[in-house]
Amino acid sequence: MMDVSVIDRQRGHKISKSALRAFLAAVVRELPPGDADELAVTLVSDRRMRVLNRTWRGQDRTTDVLS
Repeated sequence: MMDVSVIDRQRGHKISKSALRAFLAAVVRELPPGDADELAVTLVSDRRMRVLNRTWRGQDRTTDVLS
């Protein structure tokens, strides 16, 4: 069984970590078996996402998803 974790490092939007974790667990159940044993989702502010995007992709702007 894949471990699913949700880390909320933003304050702009109120979310239910338990509901998001339950949704992700349902998605994981639909995936074919593989080598991965963990799924982690971290929610960050636009400011932090811009820094991460610049650091890892060389794009000095925010983005919706960084994987």
